[in-house]
Amino acid sequence: MSTVDALLDRGRDRDAAIAVPDGPTLIYAQLREMVHDASLRLVSCGVRPSDRVAMVFPNGPEAIVLFLATARVATACPLNSAYKEAEFRFFLEDTGARFLLVPPGAGEQRPPPYPPPQAGEGN
Repeated sequence: MSTVDALLDRGRDRDAAIAVPDGPTLIYAQLREMVHDASLRLVSCGVRPSDRVAMVFPNGPEAIVLFLATARVATACPLNSAYKEAEFRFFLEDTGARFLLVPPGAGEQRPPPYPPPQAGEGN
C-alpha cells in the first residue's frame, strides 16, 4: 500500500475530502475512485515507479486528483502554470521528467523542441 493509499483510506466514504469554495465537493469514496482510475491510466501510458511526472494544472480538484494519482505510482513534479517558457525549460530539465501532464488542449501551441535543432539537423 502506498502512502497516498494510506492517507486516502483514513477518510470515511461519505466525508468531504475536497471542498472547493463555490465549486464541487468530493467525498472520500469519489476521491479514492478518481485517484485509482487516474493512476491506472498513468500506468497504462507507461509511467513507472522510477519516473518523474511533471504536471501543469491550475489549482482545483483536477490538479489534486492528478497529483495524488501520480504520487501513487511515480514521483509527482507539479509546476506553476504562470511560469515563463525559460522557467518551464529549466524545471523540466532539472526534474528529468519523463512525462508532462497538461489540461486538454494546453499542448496545442507547443514551443519549439528543446534543445532546438542545430543547423542541418532535422531537415
